[in-house]
This record gives sequence, C-alpha cells and structure tokens, in this order.
Amino acid sequence: MGHRDTLLLALSALLLAPGCPDPITHDDDDADDDATGDDDATGDDDATGDDDTADDDDADDDIADDDDSAAAVDCAPIDAHAGWEVCASSPEICEAVFEDGAGCDAVCEAASLECIGSYENVDGACEPDLTRAALECASTGHQSDYCVCAHPGTEDPYAATTPTEQCDDLLMKNLAYCSNGFAEGTYGGRDGGVVHVTNLNDSGSGSLREAAEASGAAWIVFDVSGTIDLDSPIQVESHKTLDGRGQQVEITGEGLEIDGEQQVIVHNLIFEDSDDDAIEITGASHHVWIDHVTLSSCHDGLVDVVHQSTDVTVSWNHFSDHNKTILISASTEHTDDTVIRVTLHHNHFDGTLSRHPRLRFGKVHAYNNYYDSWGTYGAASCMSGELLSQSNIFEADGDDDAILTIYGDDPDHGFVRSETDWTLNGAQIDENNPGGVFDWQTYYTSATVEAPNDALRTSIEDGAGWRQVPLPPQ
Repeated sequence: MGHRDTLLLALSALLLAPGCPDPITHDDDDADDDATGDDDATGDDDATGDDDTADDDDADDDIADDDDSAAAVDCAPIDAHAGWEVCASSPEICEAVFEDGAGCDAVCEAASLECIGSYENVDGACEPDLTRAALECASTGHQSDYCVCAHPGTEDPYAATTPTEQCDDLLMKNLAYCSNGFAEGTYGGRDGGVVHVTNLNDSGSGSLREAAEASGAAWIVFDVSGTIDLDSPIQVESHKTLDGRGQQVEITGEGLEIDGEQQVIVHNLIFEDSDDDAIEITGASHHVWIDHVTLSSCHDGLVDVVHQSTDVTVSWNHFSDHNKTILISASTEHTDDTVIRVTLHHNHFDGTLSRHPRLRFGKVHAYNNYYDSWGTYGAASCMSGELLSQSNIFEADGDDDAILTIYGDDPDHGFVRSETDWTLNGAQIDENNPGGVFDWQTYYTSATVEAPNDALRTSIEDGAGWRQVPLPPQ
C-alpha cells in the first residue's frame, strides 16, 4: 500500500468516526463520491439500514396488494347466468344488464355484491340510459334494466348524472311517472318518439290504427278532434301511450284489444257504441293503465281483464249507460286467472247496471270509487277471488246489493273485506272470509286512500273521465 493510500484510509476513518460531521463532497471528485456514498442522502443511511427501509416498502406494497385483492369484485357469476350480461367492470364495480326481468338486486346478489344503482338500459346497447331517472334496485317489473353492483359503501358513479323525473303536467311524458296501484311502473311509450294522428280514418297513413299497431315504443298524440269509427278492433302493440289530451277524440264501432302485450297507457279518450268490448286486456298482457277515459253504451263489456292478464289499473274513468261494466276473468274454468291483479280507484260508476267488477280467481283492490245507483248489483267476487273494498261510496237507488260473494251460476263464493266503505240508502255489503283477502301494501305503495265523504264524491263527479285539458309541451 502506497503512502497516498495509507493517508486516504486514515482520513476516511477520522471523518466517519462517531460525532464527526458528514463529509463534504464535490461532484467532480469521483474518488470522494465513492468514499462518502454521495448517491445516498447521507452517510448515515448505510448505518441505519437503508436497505431495511426498502424491505419495509416492499412489505407495505404486499399489504396494499392484499387490500386490493380483498376489495376486488368477481363478475363471473353474473356473466355465467343466462339472460344476464356484464357490460363493464373494475376492481370495485360490476355493471350488467338483465334481459329476463330478474331485477338488479338478484343480479348483484349472484356475485355476492350489493346493488348501488339501477337504471334503464339503452335499447340495443349494454349501457345505462342516463337521460332517465334512476330506478329502484328491487325488481321494477321491467324486462331489462342496467345494474351497478359493488361492495357496501361504494359510491355509484352515475348517481349525480341522472335527472329527477316526477308525475306532473309540466311536460307531456311526465304522465309516464304517474301510474299507480297494481300497474305501478307502467310507462307506456315513454321511450319512443312522439307520433301524431293526423286524421280520423279507420286505417292508413296518419291513422290511430297505424300508430297503435306499429311495433316499437311510441307516444301517440292527436292533431284532430272528432269520431274514429272502427270496422275492427285496434290491436295495440306493446310500449304505447294513447294520449288524448288537447283534443276530443271519440272511438266508436269497435274498441281496443291489448292481447299479449305490455306497457300500455290509454289516457283521456272517449269510447262508445262498440259492437264488442270497448277495451279488452287479454292473453297475459301486463302493466296496462286506463286513466281518465269516458266509456258507455257498448255491446259487451266496457273493460275486460281476462286470460291471465295482470298488473292493471283502471282509474279516474266515467262509466255510464251500460250493463256489463268490468269483467275480471271470463269463466269458472279459467283457474289460471289467479295471477290477475287489478286496482280500481276514483272511478264514477254512473247508473251502470252490474260488474263493478265481476271478479273470479284474481285480486282486486277497489278504493275511492263512487258507485252511483247501480241496477243489479255493485260488485261481485266469486270463485275464491279476493276483493278488497276500501273507502268507496255506495249510493243505492232501488237495488241494495252493493257487494255480493256469489252470483249467477258460479259454484264457489269469493272473498270480500270491506274497510271504511260509506254505504247510503240501505246499501248492503256481504263480507266473506275477510282475513283471506290480501293486503294491498304487500304489492305496492302508490295508493293514497282518502276518506269517503261528500268532498270525495264531488271530486270524482267533477274529475272522472275525459277532460278538456291541453297537451303539455314535450
């Protein structure tokens, strides 16, 4: 070892001794850099175990990886289900569409996740329709919705981007948010374009038949008032709203047939002098809402709900000059009609003779209706049908049979429970097995039951049926 090397070693030992200051280094002195460890922040780094700190960082990375692994979601169980499709995913969220009516709660539970958001999905695409208000995570009754699934506490990424839509008359399609009772969630042609009926012809371009029988969603409005005289019933397709506001349109000759369809709203129209039914709902149709319609003087029924059709609401309608008003299940042999569910509210049965309704097998919630001077009977429940009569006004005029539990040739009684009904002029209600009648709150919450009094009677007399009201703007 030379004299210079001996001197450098001695100097290094002196500078690195305990209590000595850190060495002063010069960037242009390679030898000093090597001796003092300039690449480290201080010479003490080596002494304090800088490599150990690096090991600690690696351990922290492992802990973070473990946290990520615990939070990561597995969307595979959703994708494996027939009728469901995963549209997007991240370590925190699965986004999926169902096409089988399952509901978002069921979709998310399949992946052991919680539904944090539910939306309409864009037709033909795997994406949420953020132009519409958010939906409930529980089953909406829709065939298809868009679901956002995650662990509890995860924020819905779409929550702040969707509008709030409500039932009012400020915009035309806000009517779609007003459905209630068993037809709750019926939005008709909300998602389609506005189609104009430009003439009163039975068929052809610009006719009601052309618009209602076309496939696809449509909100149908009228540019003309007058009478449409039909040679055959109009076969209304799914996802249609027939909106008569702004005009006075009367349909005669035949009526509407809703056969095996869904999502239909009929609003503010007049039906009379049909050779058959004014409105027939048949063939397992569902989610149909008949509202503010005037019906009279038809050959058969004014409204029929038959052949397993369900989730129907008939509200604020005026029935007059007719015998067989509302039929629910057409035969004692149709035992599969136990699926039928109908809400009747705020209807004015104005001197009509019978069937308000005549019920077999299914469930009917009738509330806040005005039964005004019926002819043969008010309502009848047979064949184990369940009729919940609540806060109705029964004003007899001659016949006092407000509600019967057996009628005609039907062999079996129905079930009836009457709650706070107002009976006038000797009207009689025959209850049977009231405890066997359903509770409406089990099925929906969108009912505001008013006390039966003079104010309610006046409200129904003034407000039921077709009204001369403007068509709101789009």
